[in-house]
Amino acid sequence: MLHVWRPSGEQVASIPTRKVGRVHDLKQHLDTLLGVPRFRQRIVHEDAVLDDDAQLASITDVQLVVLHISERDAKYFLKAVSGNSHVHVVEMLQKQHDPNLAAHYWGRHLTPLQAAAEAGYVSMVMLLLESGAHDVSDSGEQVALAAASRAGHREVVSLLLEAGGDRADRDCALQAATEAGHAQIVRMLLERGGVYDLTTRGYRESLVAASSTLNEQILSLLLEAHGRLGFFDRGWTRAVLGGVVARCRSSSFCIFGAFLAGLWLFFLISGYASPTKDERAREDREAVATVCIACTIMLLLFAIPYKILSLLLVSWAVSGDVQVNPTGKVSAPDEHCVHILAGHNGFVLSLCTVGDVLFTGSQDCNIMIWDLNNLQYIGTLPGHRGFVKCMVATLGRKLLCSGSQDKTIKVWSLETFSSTKTLYGHTSEVNSLTLMDGAPDSSS
Repeated sequence: MLHVWRPSGEQVASIPTRKVGRVHDLKQHLDTLLGVPRFRQRIVHEDAVLDDDAQLASITDVQLVVLHISERDAKYFLKAVSGNSHVHVVEMLQKQHDPNLAAHYWGRHLTPLQAAAEAGYVSMVMLLLESGAHDVSDSGEQVALAAASRAGHREVVSLLLEAGGDRADRDCALQAATEAGHAQIVRMLLERGGVYDLTTRGYRESLVAASSTLNEQILSLLLEAHGRLGFFDRGWTRAVLGGVVARCRSSSFCIFGAFLAGLWLFFLISGYASPTKDERAREDREAVATVCIACTIMLLLFAIPYKILSLLLVSWAVSGDVQVNPTGKVSAPDEHCVHILAGHNGFVLSLCTVGDVLFTGSQDCNIMIWDLNNLQYIGTLPGHRGFVKCMVATLGRKLLCSGSQDKTIKVWSLETFSSTKTLYGHTSEVNSLTLMDGAPDSSS
């Protein structure tokens, strides 16, 4: 058992050593337990600060020291990120600066990841993600994903979704992409994990935004995502009215409206609106009035966005086949959660099954092992120094291979659940693996 103490002598936690093999694992556990980012933690043993790679198997007592980061340092880091200055950012990260610390910059309260995503700095976003930055604001929203979606940076959106965007609330991102008219990003947000991650309110607001911008392509994508609103939901009325108002704002409608206003003005000024006994004058007045009324009706008919309206009406008519559960999530009627396997300190990025055993690779750099029969935790395979992004197994040789963001491939024994070899050579992260058992040289 590992005991963690504060400098004051207060015990913070007692943790089984099998759960925290390295100091890095301990910091992540304390981050979850205490809410203190690991970049502000220093683990001290016998008056020496332990490195993140230090093993804790033979240690029973450590001291936790929490560093204070000033607003000035946070603002300087945010300025370096906004300027795409890799040198200064790396320098501060090496000094254990917290990449999640938000600050005020040019009158806005931004997170470093949000600033990089909004500017479209792909390499900077990758650097921040590798250093442990998370796209979650104080309100729980994915501000960086929303900023990238609004600006139309598809590569940044893809990176953020891969880093865990599927697991969090994407309402703001979808609405931002819809309002900006980025159909490809809307498709990405809907396809990554399905529309079921979206709340009913978020889906409704995106639908209204698509109708209000008269974007038929995005509206079709939303309606085809099998996340329709309820039959009596107020979102349908708002979407139709939004389309009508948007059409009324168009330049052609304004020109037509100005022409109609001129006709009515001419009708009033010419004296036709005043009573008269002259039969011809009365006929002329009625003719002008008929023209004005006809133009008014044409103007109203012109204001109706027929394609938008038809899409909404068809979807509304068949909206009874999707249920909305009490939590506000849009969900299919035949799907339900059987059990939740919890334990990772980051987003789960890869899965692999071998018989009744499940392996899960995570953003916390660890691989967890689960028994699918009993739905219980078996153990952890530590060793990677980056996100575990892919895994593949072979029963014949009883091996599990894992690829990581640390540019390495680790080979694990399925008999002893231990690492047998580490393969080096890649110059970038490993995103996919394939085993070819039939190859003469056993290569992959």
